Amino acid sequence: MEAIAEKMMTYTYMSLAVTVVVVLIMILWRARLDWKKVAYVFMILFVATIVFDNLIIGAGLVDYDYEKTLGIKIGLAPIEDFFYTLVVAIFVPYLWEKGTRRGKR
Repeated sequence: MEAIAEKMMTYTYMSLAVTVVVVLIMILWRARLDWKKVAYVFMILFVATIVFDNLIIGAGLVDYDYEKTLGIKIGLAPIEDFFYTLVVAIFVPYLWEKGTRRGKR
């Protein structure tokens, strides 16, 4: 069983590590989010990720060792690509808001 988990999850572990770091930063900074805006941004980025990831994978510009993913794909894109979409949808608007508030002082 360990061999399967070791072989299968490399991209998943990397994606989860980035997600956990961002969540911890936001907890430490006591982030407040407008979840409607986050959901809206996520939907737009999710569709863009589906389109563009599938295009670049299909064109052979990017390739994955699918044995190191969960094996769940949307088109050609492994589900792990969408972790980054979620992180961007949450973290970038927060940083933008934090930066504009700081600039107004």
